[in-house]
Amino acid sequence: MWELFLIGFLGVYLPGPDMLLVIRTSLFYGRKEALIVLMGILSGNVIYLMPVILGYAIVVQEGIGFLFVFGGIFLIWMSFKIRKITEIDFSITKDTPKNFYFLGLFTNLSNPKAVLYFSSVLLPSLLKNPKEQLFSILSFFVGVVLAFLSLILFHHWVKEFIKKYLKILNFVFFLLFFSYGMYFLVYGLYLISNHIFRI
Repeated sequence: MWELFLIGFLGVYLPGPDMLLVIRTSLFYGRKEALIVLMGILSGNVIYLMPVILGYAIVVQEGIGFLFVFGGIFLIWMSFKIRKITEIDFSITKDTPKNFYFLGLFTNLSNPKAVLYFSSVLLPSLLKNPKEQLFSILSFFVGVVLAFLSLILFHHWVKEFIKKYLKILNFVFFLLFFSYGMYFLVYGLYLISNHIFRI
């Protein structure tokens, strides 16, 4: 369960639309507005989580090994994308958004990688520990919420820290996601080979 908490927490710090939106909103409009944006982002996460949970029963019956392989490949691909990031743009337009909640919601939903992230990270963990599904989901979301709250509360420090140590952070994230992806890939291939040789 700690692995899901860690992945949820660290996943927020990956340079992406949600992370940048929360820091920008907190920096330029205030913490209250950033919390409203966070509520929108979390609503988007719940919407993306629904098909993952609904597909759970189908995946349990067929193709669990392929899901692990797909998830592993996706995480490995993401780890190499992280290594290519050289700078982050924290600037913001002068126009004030009319609805911070919907800004967070639509920013999250407009990112197609989010559903891949949920299906490649959360679903395999649910399949691995079916008796602890609720705890798995909660630990993941606690990590996500705590990470976003840290961005909101310490936005100035986080911004400067990310700028100063971007190369080191990218390398750490690369190692974590690459290792987790390799684990998923190997475990998925193991499940597929067991299924083939059983037939």
